[in-house]
Amino acid sequence: MQKRFVICDSDRCYTQRFLNVAQERLEQEFSIYVYEDIDKLKELLAEKAAEIVLISQLLYEHLKKEECSQISHIFLLCEEPSEEKHKICRYQAADAILRQIFHLYAEHVEQLPTRHVGTSKNIHFIGIYTPIGRCLQTTFAVTLGQLLARDHKTLYLNFEGFSGLRRVFRDSPGYNMMDFVYFYDCAREKFLYRLEHMVQTMNGLDFVSPFESYMELSSITGGKWKEIFHYLEEQSPYEYVVLDLSEQMNGLLDILRFCEKVYTITKEDGFALAKMEQYEQMLRGMDYEDVWEKTIRRKLPVFRQIPAHIEQFTYGDVADYTRNLLREDWGYGS
Repeated sequence: MQKRFVICDSDRCYTQRFLNVAQERLEQEFSIYVYEDIDKLKELLAEKAAEIVLISQLLYEHLKKEECSQISHIFLLCEEPSEEKHKICRYQAADAILRQIFHLYAEHVEQLPTRHVGTSKNIHFIGIYTPIGRCLQTTFAVTLGQLLARDHKTLYLNFEGFSGLRRVFRDSPGYNMMDFVYFYDCAREKFLYRLEHMVQTMNGLDFVSPFESYMELSSITGGKWKEIFHYLEEQSPYEYVVLDLSEQMNGLLDILRFCEKVYTITKEDGFALAKMEQYEQMLRGMDYEDVWEKTIRRKLPVFRQIPAHIEQFTYGDVADYTRNLLREDWGYGS
C-alpha cells in the first residue's frame, strides 16, 4: 500500500502548483493529498496515518499532539530560510523543496519505497566528445537529450570543468555531480532513491547540476566513473544516458569505450583537421581503435539561428538536424 504525502496550505494557487510537480515526481511511491483547510487534514489523520506532511507554519499550530503522532515526518513551510532542517522556505521552486524533503527523508528511513529497478536491459550510453573546441558540443548534447526524453526516460550528465550550465539551466542551488558521487559511495543502497530526488528536469530531460569547478571533476578517478556507470546500467530505470565529456575527466578513453555510440563534432579548418588527425593517431597508438571505429563524426552545418534559451532547443535548425541524425543512427522516430 502506498504511503501518504500530504500538502496543507491555505494558498490554493500555491498548493496546486506544488501538486503538479509532486504528482510527476512521487505518484509511483506516494498517494498525494492536498488540503487548504486544516480540518480536512484532521479528518484524514483521525482515520489514517501520514508518512510525510508538508504544512504551513500557521496551520501547523492548530494540530494537536495526538494528531501529530499520526505523522511520521513533518516539514513546515516558512516565510524565511531557517537553519532548522524541518523548516523549509516556501519561496523556492517545488523541485527544490522536494529535494530538501527527500534528502532528509532518506537519512532517517531504513526501508525506502520500492524503486523501479533496471535489469541490464536496453539502456544506451551515448558519449559526446570532440578534441575541437567551440563547436556546439554541449548545445548538440542537450538537444539530443531533450529529443530523446520526449519518448524515453533520459539522463544528461556533464563532465566539463567550466560548463556554464548552472546559469543556462537556471537551476536552483542544491545537489550537484559531487553529491552524485558522494551518495553513491556512502549510501549505495539508497543511491537510486536519492538520485531520483537529486535530478532536475528541463523539457523532460533529467540532469544533475554539474561540478562547480574542474578541480572537483579531476578529483574523481576513471575507475570510479566506470563503477557508477555499470551500476546505472544494471539498476537504473533510465533508457538513455547522455554523457557530455571532456579531457578534464579522468579515464576519458575508457568511458568512450564503455559508450554504445560516440558522437564527435568536427570542422574543416586546418587546426581542426590537425586535431582530429592527432586524436585518431592517439587512439590507434594506445589500442583504442574500437573507440574510433564506433565514433560517429559529424560536421555540423551552418545554422541560421541558435536558440537563445535552453527551453527552445527542441525547435529550429539544430533540433531538425539532431532529429534527422537520431532517425539515421537509431531509427528513432522512423
